[in-house]
Amino acid sequence: MGHTPGKWVVKHQVNVFGGDRSVAACGGYATNTDQGEHVLENEANARLIATAPLLLEACRAFIDADMYWTDEANAVLELMESAVAKAEGRNP
Repeated sequence: MGHTPGKWVVKHQVNVFGGDRSVAACGGYATNTDQGEHVLENEANARLIATAPLLLEACRAFIDADMYWTDEANAVLELMESAVAKAEGRNP
């Protein structure tokens, strides 16, 4: 089974939704709810999580593009392949 399909969006600054389905809630722990920098951190975490499907799509596109020009590009390719495998549950 794959992840929740569709575009993921942040609602209410810290909640991530895929369509009508809640994907993640960032924050809410007693040590992570003050009005200071933790709030900003929670919002940043939510934005990062909401971007995960797009990042996965970008990695897959790069892998499928067969653009292996340099050792540096190959290193990026290996990193992307590892990230995709982990996201798909193929890599612990």
